[in-house]
Amino acid sequence: WQRETEGRVFDSPERRAALDKALAETVRTIPCPKVRDQYRKSLQARMAALVESALVTETVPAPVTVPLYMLIREEETQRECGQVTIEFGPGGQVLALRVTHFMLPEPMLAFVDPDVLDD
Repeated sequence: WQRETEGRVFDSPERRAALDKALAETVRTIPCPKVRDQYRKSLQARMAALVESALVTETVPAPVTVPLYMLIREEETQRECGQVTIEFGPGGQVLALRVTHFMLPEPMLAFVDPDVLDD
């Protein structure tokens, strides 16, 4: 496993398929059927974990930017005053909120505490 994976990136289906092929070719060289079967099962489990982690990484939604409004009480109207960008992590978990206000010189960045989301 280490020989075939060390220093390599498996960020595409083609690269993962090439790894799967290389591992299968190596396992076929093991003469004892029982040992060969044990290696095959172990490497299949590692491949499944690699593919699962790659799929989670691939499904990170793109950030979403929406307008930010403030209520003007005197006029009883809403006026756009900035924007909020929501940054997501694997599985759609909210990681950060970037708030840009037209009156502030720098954007504010708020990190979301995952423990708060579970409540």
